[in-house]
Amino acid sequence: MTANTNKRQIDTFAAFLYDQNMGPMDTHAFAYKTHLEKSGRILIPVAVRRRLGLSEGSQVIVKVEESGALQIASRSQAVARVRERIRKFIPAGQDLVEKLIRDRRAEAEREDQEAHRS
Repeated sequence: MTANTNKRQIDTFAAFLYDQNMGPMDTHAFAYKTHLEKSGRILIPVAVRRRLGLSEGSQVIVKVEESGALQIASRSQAVARVRERIRKFIPAGQDLVEKLIRDRRAEAEREDQEAHRS
């Protein structure tokens, strides 16, 4: 057996173990093997692009976890996650847009009053 054959077998086994660990953590998780090109580009497999709703020119968010794992999300997924996290801090039934408009109108009224006094 050559060193390259050993390396391929080890790589294949490591990929198998990684794939096995992905299943129990998330029943909807899939692992795909891809390559880093010389230019630094990574090809996102077509099944992943379809699942994320990505097409040519789509924006993606790339995040490096503390563990070193690379996470790629569509922009819409990232925005949805942020909105979900923010909702925890907004009391039920409160409309922040309406509150912002009310505050801005009150501020504009104060500015108008100050301008008339000057």
